[in-house]
Formats: sequence, C-alpha cells, structure tokens
Amino acid sequence: MKDPFRTNQELLEENAFLKQRITELEASESKLKRAEEALRSSEGRLHTLVHTIPDLIWLKDKDGVYMSCNKMFERFFGAKEADIIGKTDYDFVNKELADFFREHDRRAMMIGKPSSNEEWITFADDGHHALLDTIKTPMYDAGGILIGVLGIGRDITERKWAEEALAAESHQLADTNTALRVLLQRMKDDQKEMERKILANIKTLVLPHLEKLRSHKLNDYQTNWLDIVAANLQQVISPFLQNLTARFADFTSREIQIANMIREGKTSKEIANILISSIRSVEFHRNNIRKKLGLSHKKANLCLFLMNLSE
Repeated sequence: MKDPFRTNQELLEENAFLKQRITELEASESKLKRAEEALRSSEGRLHTLVHTIPDLIWLKDKDGVYMSCNKMFERFFGAKEADIIGKTDYDFVNKELADFFREHDRRAMMIGKPSSNEEWITFADDGHHALLDTIKTPMYDAGGILIGVLGIGRDITERKWAEEALAAESHQLADTNTALRVLLQRMKDDQKEMERKILANIKTLVLPHLEKLRSHKLNDYQTNWLDIVAANLQQVISPFLQNLTARFADFTSREIQIANMIREGKTSKEIANILISSIRSVEFHRNNIRKKLGLSHKKANLCLFLMNLSE
C-alpha cells in the first residue's frame, strides 16, 4: 500500500533506484552466464584433453572408489567411464593385482606426495600386455581435505624392451671382448712358445755346428761368411731385439746387436769376432749400453740385467 504522504519526487527517486538495481542484477546475471559458459568450455577442453592423452588417467576417492577416468583407462578395464565410476579395482581385476593397486594408493596418501612404481597390466579390450610407469598423487579439496588419488600411467613397454635388448647386446659384447682378449693372450703365448722352440732348436741344432766349423782351419773368406751367418742368425732368432727396440728407441742397431749377444753370454772377444770388429769397439758399445740403461758406475751384471729385461 502506497504511502499517501510520499511526494512525487520521492516516488521518482525510488523508481530510478529500482531500475538501476534491476540493471545491475541483469548485468550480474549476464556475467554469471558468461562465467558458466566459460567454465563449461574450459571443462570441455579439459575433458577433451584428458580423453585424448595416450596415458591412462584415473581418479579414485580415498576408499579406492573410481570417480573419473579417461578413454585409455576404459580400454584397460574394457568398460565405459559411466560403468567404472562408483566401483573399485576388485570389480575389474583379480584380487592380487587389485591389492597391488590399493597398496600403492594408500602409500601415496600416507606420504602425502607423488609416488611412482612400475606395473604390468593386461588391456581387457584386446588382451595385450603393457608395462606402466605409474605416478599416483594425493588429491585435496580447497580446504586441504584429502579426497583421493589421481593416477597417471604411461606405457613404457617398448622402452623396457629396448633397454633389455641393449643390456643383452652389451653383455654379448662384453663376452665377445673377453673371448677376444683370451684368444689374443693365447696367440701371444703361442707366439712366445714358438719363439722359444725356434730359439732352442737353433741353439741346439745349428749353433753348435757353427762353432765346430769355427774350430776348423778356415781361410779368411770362409771365416767372414761364417761370422755373417752367425750374426744374422742372432738377429733372426731373438725376440729380445724387438723388445729392446720398443723399450729403448735411442739404441742404435749395433748396440741392439751387441746387447743381444751379451744377453747370450758372449764375451767382448767373441762379439768382436762375430761382428768382424775390434774388442775396443765392442767395449765402447758396452759402455754406451750401460749408460743408456742407467747402469753406469754400478756393479750390476749387464748380462743378467738384459736377460731379465727380455722376459
């Protein structure tokens, strides 16, 4: 009932105020509708994104009841999201696997942070097996109250197979390398054994005859040729020459020859006869050999030192 004592001016002001409030409410309602549309659009995009991601995505409450999942997860259970929501793992997989899932759900909620594990699953839609790298994250509402667990499972089967193939290949290569090292060592041992046999045979079957020839009366021409044969034989049969050359690159070829003969126990006179040289020249080379081996002014036996060096 209108107040009969209100003036026209007051009525006009009240009318203007009501119109302004109506306009404000209409604007507020329009904003709310736009916000709802934006929210629905955002939810739609999020829903599309979640359902197109190739990973398995699901959300359970803290009792293990499914609240949501994407299409890839639907393939795992062989059921639609609408039929999965409100149920638990025990409704779709065997008890052992369900217990495994539940244990890791509880672990994520207990520690209050993401927890990861690997798990083999079988897709119900086509029966293929897959290894999942799964991350389970506890979910909280705006008030910080735990509401459940968000799970994301990525198929890493091919990566696992590749890692296993690489490990097998590495193991095979390691075995091959070991076999090659054994073979190489055997070849080296065989080579050394062959050198020893050749050396022993020449020492027992050839050199004694050369020494017998030397004891006979030979002319200078025959003696020279005998010395050349003996010197060449020393170079052919001695692996020590190669060892010494490799270890002491600053040795001259003459020093290597003389060092080898010293190792064989020959005297300076015998070496001089073989090389058709003077004893003084051989002694000069002996001193150089001792100097290069660091034996100057030492009482070390050069023959024994060289024998040990060649082993």
